[in-house]
Amino acid sequence: MSSALSIILDNTHPTFNLSSAWTSVSENMWYNGTVSAFAEPQNNATIACDFLGKSISLFGQFDGPISASIDNEAHTFTTPEPNAHESQPLSSSTRLSSDGPHHVNVELSREARFDYATIEAGPETPLEGQNVIVDDGDESLQFSPEWLSVQGLARLNVTNGQQHRVYKDTIHQSTTPGANLVFQFTGTSVAVYGVVRWQNAGRSSSAYILDGSAPETHAIAASGVVTKCNNQPNYLFFQRDNLDPGNHTLAVTATEISGDQAFILDFVSYTASFANLSVNPNLTGGDAASWTAPPLVQVIAPRRRRRVSLVGAIVGAILGALVLITLVVAFLCIRRRQRRNRMVAPPPPGGHMPIYAK
Repeated sequence: MSSALSIILDNTHPTFNLSSAWTSVSENMWYNGTVSAFAEPQNNATIACDFLGKSISLFGQFDGPISASIDNEAHTFTTPEPNAHESQPLSSSTRLSSDGPHHVNVELSREARFDYATIEAGPETPLEGQNVIVDDGDESLQFSPEWLSVQGLARLNVTNGQQHRVYKDTIHQSTTPGANLVFQFTGTSVAVYGVVRWQNAGRSSSAYILDGSAPETHAIAASGVVTKCNNQPNYLFFQRDNLDPGNHTLAVTATEISGDQAFILDFVSYTASFANLSVNPNLTGGDAASWTAPPLVQVIAPRRRRRVSLVGAIVGAILGALVLITLVVAFLCIRRRQRRNRMVAPPPPGGHMPIYAK
């Protein structure tokens, strides 16, 4: 497991003190389906919280100017692309010298949306009971060769011109049924988040096996007709709570992928059951390449391949029918010509044509 861990706090977490200018909005594209929206430019909006850790980043939609302070000292926060109307992180420019405690205050004067915050844990940052976020690129997630790592995915078109950024701008995706993922963690809950492309017609399903238990499946069927969003980030594929504290293994298998669909993973989260990084069990993850789905997990071959085979069969049948028709026509022409040859005989020596009875 990576030595660096980050805590994720949703916008509704009680540690945040939001000014009255913020309004809570429910939308599926945001983490846990909620976001705090600010749309009153005549009144500034503030976000304040106390935290323990080495740095803090806020995720949402933010436009400048931004005024911020940490521990009552002016601090610079940056965005990847200022004045861009898309989901992106508002990150502290420097790491703090100690685990804290720290106090952060951010003031905004333009329209904004606040989704969640991540806090980088220091060596002594308390982690037990905290929700830890694990990016798809973390070494604790072990992928089989059927997965494709996509990095630098800066924009994800959601709907009505609104764009989103996936966590750390990276995803893993697969279009191959049987693709595996193995994740080991020490905690009391686990959740798997990804992206669903509703604009792409097709099906995808996945099976989740926790500590060798019976698989839990999740299926998606997209018609390709978009009603609310083209691509949905922060989609919850799987969640299991109230686990016994300790080490656990989650195995994920893509069981069906058809049409233009793909299985897309963005990040995993879990509730830690260890005190801090100094006592982190440092699990290695497991080998997804050698892991095979148990008999209870049924892997369905891609429907796209079956459709290709069906088209080939139809084309072959049509060609065969044309060849057969050509042979029949040729046979009838030959028979007709032979019949005429028998009916038209050369005249006898006397010059009279024979008369044939009909």
